[in-house]
This record gives sequence, C-alpha cells and structure tokens, in this order.
Amino acid sequence: MNKLAFLFPLALLAACGSTNSYLAQKNTTVEMYQILASRLVGTPEEWITKTIRDMVRSIETAAQARSRYVEGQPKLGPEPAIAQLDS
Repeated sequence: MNKLAFLFPLALLAACGSTNSYLAQKNTTVEMYQILASRLVGTPEEWITKTIRDMVRSIETAAQARSRYVEGQPKLGPEPAIAQLDS
C-alpha cells in the first residue's frame, strides 16, 4: 500500500507534464550555481592546473631545485584568481 501511495503522486505529475518542467527548472538552477561558483573560485580546470603547479613548487622546495619546464595535456592554463590571494 505504501508503494502505491508513493507512486500515485509521481504518476499524476507525469500525466500533467509537470515533471519535465520541474526537472528543467532544477537543472537550470544547478547550472546557475555552477556558473556562480566558477566565477567566484575558478573552474575545475583552473584548480587542476593549480594543483599541478603546487606539486611542482613543493618538489622544488623539498629538492632545493628549480624546474625549467612543466608540460601538461591539455596545455596548462591559468590558475584560479582566488589562488593568488594565498601568495
């Protein structure tokens, strides 16, 4: 009985077509938050670049050496702007 009570509202929403608009609205909201977060703290690609460069800096410090060339695929891009606040 409980399963039927749960499925009935879903079936009613599907019949009305409300689920598609609800899901579209939910996806739009998620995308909006992702765009806002990317603008505030940087994109995932920028954080990957920062992580790679932080590892290189850490190795340079531990080995008391200096790297000349760091290559990444795809090409390493800029670090997130918020990362520059640490320096």
